[in-house]
Amino acid sequence: MRMWGNVRRLMVLAIVVGTALFAALVRAAEPEPEPERRGQSPARITDTGRFYFYFETGHAGILNSHVAGDAHLDTPDGINVVLGGGGGYNITDYWGVEIQGHGTEPDVVSDKYGKIKEFSNIAIVAAARFRYPLGDDRRLVPFITFGVGGSLNEVNDSGNPRIKLDADRTSLVGALALGVEYFLADDVAVGASMHTFIYPNVDTEMIVRNQGNRIIVDDKSSVNLTSIAALAHLRMFFGQSDSAPGGRRLFLAEHGPFDTDEIRGYLYVTGGHTSLFDKDFGGGVTLESPGDFNATLGGGVGVNLSKHWGVEIQLVNSEPNINLTGIGKFAEMSNFLVLPMVRFRWQFLGGRLVPFAKAGLGVAFNNVNDARTEIDQFGVGSVRAPTVDVDETALASSVAIGAEYFLNRHVSFGITVPAYIFPDWDTSIRYNSTQRPGGGSYPRNTVHGSTNFSSIGGMLELKVYLP
Repeated sequence: MRMWGNVRRLMVLAIVVGTALFAALVRAAEPEPEPERRGQSPARITDTGRFYFYFETGHAGILNSHVAGDAHLDTPDGINVVLGGGGGYNITDYWGVEIQGHGTEPDVVSDKYGKIKEFSNIAIVAAARFRYPLGDDRRLVPFITFGVGGSLNEVNDSGNPRIKLDADRTSLVGALALGVEYFLADDVAVGASMHTFIYPNVDTEMIVRNQGNRIIVDDKSSVNLTSIAALAHLRMFFGQSDSAPGGRRLFLAEHGPFDTDEIRGYLYVTGGHTSLFDKDFGGGVTLESPGDFNATLGGGVGVNLSKHWGVEIQLVNSEPNINLTGIGKFAEMSNFLVLPMVRFRWQFLGGRLVPFAKAGLGVAFNNVNDARTEIDQFGVGSVRAPTVDVDETALASSVAIGAEYFLNRHVSFGITVPAYIFPDWDTSIRYNSTQRPGGGSYPRNTVHGSTNFSSIGGMLELKVYLP
């Protein structure tokens, strides 16, 4: 169910914001260092002439949820999660430009037929940003952004083949935001903002057919995705400021320190591909990566305890398709991992290049979602899809090697090669139709089997150290 995805994202958000606030409190409680020991961290923040990148998430409330017929936009837990981010450049002390990306995917729900689709909306906006730093140290920064762009709409994951829903694929979007952020360090800021996304009406059509393939509903209407969103963000700056030793650098800081033996917390986002060793789900059903790319996304929080040792908690999720020969995809398998890990690292180039290895043992949460009840087959008609089940929780472990390269004191970019190791999980497949497309028949009874989600992957990693 989508609820699990929303809960997971909120967990990540809570960890990110909580860690950032904790780091700010710790920093405030520590004695102020002597000026000569501050190195590249001057008391006064100067972010002019610097590139940045940011992540954000939160909730968007759509002002008008009607789609077409008796269908409307909804989420099972009432939270319309926004996942987004962007990058920009501060031109002057007050003005800058940025590219923003925002994505949502609420369900399309019919009063009569239940959930019938998902409505994916991705908006890309070119925006101007005005900020006004406060105080002598310029750490507290209110800002506004405003811009215009385009959005891509996609109706996907059909649950009922007799219901067709279409919507215009593209539209304009205007964006306005008011927010505030606080610099935890020269290169890292956290903040919150209120956004308004303004859309024109998007044409929609809902067609419903009965068992005899006769149209019983054909409604042309429109949907308006205008919304108000409350978002939290983490902003990371590349290079170094003009007040640092060596002057301003756009992408790579000239001077360290980079990775040291200090106790420092960090958080990171990671994404890439994992390849399953065994795709068998049992009973003739398989796990397949969409387009041969098993998108694996996540993040984590950790702390370096000494020059070489540290600990972290990693959260990572992947959702391969559940397929059956003859009908293709009929569900998705969500696998969400919570992994406490130990990390060993070794510094090179003055702590700028840092290879590492890590290992851990945790728990996996499994869920079958977006299951389709019927699949349309050419020349056969509608075929009822199987119902599948899998162990919901299990032990999980991981070992990984990787390396990170520090762009400055607080931001690093790296690559990781993880192996995720699981025991076998019990599965069950109940065939709801004995008719096999192309001839033959499926089993009449529930088939029990097992699957193993063990995999190896390649992941990119963006890490932020605090403070």
